[in-house]
Amino acid sequence: MSTPTTLEEWLARSGLSRLAPTFQANGIGLDIVRSLTDGDLKELGLSIGDRKRVIAAIANLAPAASPQRPRPRPPAGTHVPTSNEP
Repeated sequence: MSTPTTLEEWLARSGLSRLAPTFQANGIGLDIVRSLTDGDLKELGLSIGDRKRVIAAIANLAPAASPQRPRPRPPAGTHVPTSNEP
């Protein structure tokens, strides 16, 4: 199964479509859903059962592609040991 592209699609696949209005009213999209905590979900008014279901669905959501960050370069003239050095 492919990765969902919208919050609504993800909630539907997780059997949680009824929560879409709550998430939408609070500005929650797929871009931040992975960072939600149990406390956040409780603050939204979700029951303990729904909080557990959302947390499980988040755990099953494919990880977001993390952008490749360039490694910082050491200052000029700095010796950087390699893995071949003792």
